[in-house]
Amino acid sequence: MRTPPAFAVDRRAATAQYFMELILLHFMELILLHFMELILLHFMELILLHFMELILLPMLLRALFGEDLTALRDEIGPHVARTVKSFSPHAGMAASFDMCLP
Repeated sequence: MRTPPAFAVDRRAATAQYFMELILLHFMELILLHFMELILLHFMELILLHFMELILLPMLLRALFGEDLTALRDEIGPHVARTVKSFSPHAGMAASFDMCLP
């Protein structure tokens, strides 16, 4: 039986080097993907917290303390448009929010 070329005596070191680099590359790729996933999750968490602090809580607290709900509903659209501009990369899109409230 003939030895495959990659496992010939003179090629064993090169073959071992190739497979070690392949395994290391795959391992580094997995670590990088995991790291990117963690960054994305953290970024999404920050956006959610920002939304809660700037948009939801002020309106919710005003509603809980008895302000007129129809007046608050009228303010929601402009309030969202103002606060979204602070963290939206497309600030022009903030004016296009359409609030569909009952």
